[in-house]
Amino acid sequence: MATLNRKVDVDDSGDNLSGTVHNNAWLQDLQDRIDAAIGPVGTGVWTSYTPLWTSSGAAQPVLGNGVLQGRYTLIGKTCHYTVKLQIGSTTTLGDPGWWRFSLPKTEVGGLPYAALCAMVSGAGSGQPPAIGMAYDSSTIYLITSSGGLVGPTVPFAWATNAFLFVRGTFETT
Repeated sequence: MATLNRKVDVDDSGDNLSGTVHNNAWLQDLQDRIDAAIGPVGTGVWTSYTPLWTSSGAAQPVLGNGVLQGRYTLIGKTCHYTVKLQIGSTTTLGDPGWWRFSLPKTEVGGLPYAALCAMVSGAGSGQPPAIGMAYDSSTIYLITSSGGLVGPTVPFAWATNAFLFVRGTFETT
């Protein structure tokens, strides 16, 4: 059996600036194999995205002067994300039905996943914790603790300054 020459970069002086490179091709091959196995390592930096807000009803919601924000970070193949929706005075909520929000990346393999969700009415009353569930590989819908699907009248009558906040994690390609 052949022995591989596995020498790598050596910091000869200890100054972290200079040294001798031995078999850098082997080191690059090793790094490529690690990246292929676990995916590239994320930087921990959050990236903004604008979620798509849709409804199962015929008339779709319109943000108007409301706020819809999302952000995500990747660590390997794991995507951590947040979504914030705040209803504005010119926001229209769409037909009765249930709302969906797009994810920043595609979820892999159709695996079930869930997210934690919080909602507060414009008058300040809160909905006990709710969850976001996978609708498909790129969209979630929200379920209240009483089992209702979140939409224009669930869990309360949405009004100006009401908001929802979702935070979740899933595996991506």
